[in-house]
Amino acid sequence: VTYSRLADEVACYRGVLRQAGVRKGDLVGILLPNSYDAVKAFFAVSTSGAVAVLFPVQLPPQAIFGCTMKYNLKAIVTKARMNPRKQLQDMPRRYWRYLTEKQTDNR
Repeated sequence: VTYSRLADEVACYRGVLRQAGVRKGDLVGILLPNSYDAVKAFFAVSTSGAVAVLFPVQLPPQAIFGCTMKYNLKAIVTKARMNPRKQLQDMPRRYWRYLTEKQTDNR
């Protein structure tokens, strides 16, 4: 991976964040295992002017929901294969926006 490629992929993520309504100063959760994707997401959130809130992947859904409510997160960046919709099915939908790896790959 080159710095140029990383910059392009971060710009792609940043575009998805903007389309989801994320603005400067918003809090955005990152629910990803330690990986290249987590680095891209972190840089995209940070360079967009938003604030990254990192969640450990083993955190129970109820704790994620509690943090989302407490900190008023604008979005959560996660991977589609982690299936957050299934994990969080009992939580009110209006509090969640999902940004999946698939969305960022299509940009």
